[in-house]
Amino acid sequence: MILSRITKAIREQNWFAVVLEFVIVILGVVIGFQVTAWNARQADLQRGQLYIERLSADLAENRTRAEGNIAFRAQVRALGLDALAFASGERQPDSSWQVVATYFNASQSGSAYPVRATYEEMLSTGDLRLIADLDLRNALSVYYTDSGITGITDALPPYRAYVRTLIPIELQEHIWDNCYSSGSGTGNQQVLDCPPPETSPHDLEALAARLLNDERLNGELRFWVSTQRAALVIYDDQLRRTLSLHAALTAGQETAP
Repeated sequence: MILSRITKAIREQNWFAVVLEFVIVILGVVIGFQVTAWNARQADLQRGQLYIERLSADLAENRTRAEGNIAFRAQVRALGLDALAFASGERQPDSSWQVVATYFNASQSGSAYPVRATYEEMLSTGDLRLIADLDLRNALSVYYTDSGITGITDALPPYRAYVRTLIPIELQEHIWDNCYSSGSGTGNQQVLDCPPPETSPHDLEALAARLLNDERLNGELRFWVSTQRAALVIYDDQLRRTLSLHAALTAGQETAP
């Protein structure tokens, strides 16, 4: 239609009409590009807001995991201190079974790894750019890529291996079944009080004495208790960063158009 009008105007040498038709065509193209660009920007804003909501949910879950993990690691460290107090004579255990269970559970470890699926998706698709706040984007990058600390937090101590060679497997099985609760990697692990086995072929009194008097074992336990202290400092810092990022993302949700 437009092409035929332009052709007719040229044959009639109606240059004003020719120019007018060209202007109409150019304006149509420009407006079309503007509408397309606006639609793309709106789609990016909506997708970016959805990502912020998902990241916020991930960080809320990470907070729960971090708090549970800190509580568990503090509990394990406290058991290590109890065992050392028994060994030094500073405190008297209630029973031989308490000594055995305490030494075993003081070897527990574990980490609550953060939920990172949303961040990894944004990274792989290039959608991290949809977080307009550069400082927030950089903070997310540091939060999800700072893996150097795992050398301390995820280390399994020699104490863990050594104490488990000294305690008979039947007693270890009883402890796993009755004195420990797993959170399936969510940071909700717990050490529980539990009674000794009703029947056992093992002399608990002799085993407790062996654990209490093993200098190598108690030396490794002192090192593990010290390492746990460093790990707790790191976990506390991770929790603070999690809370800070979650607050920033929540503020981003509230100010989104």
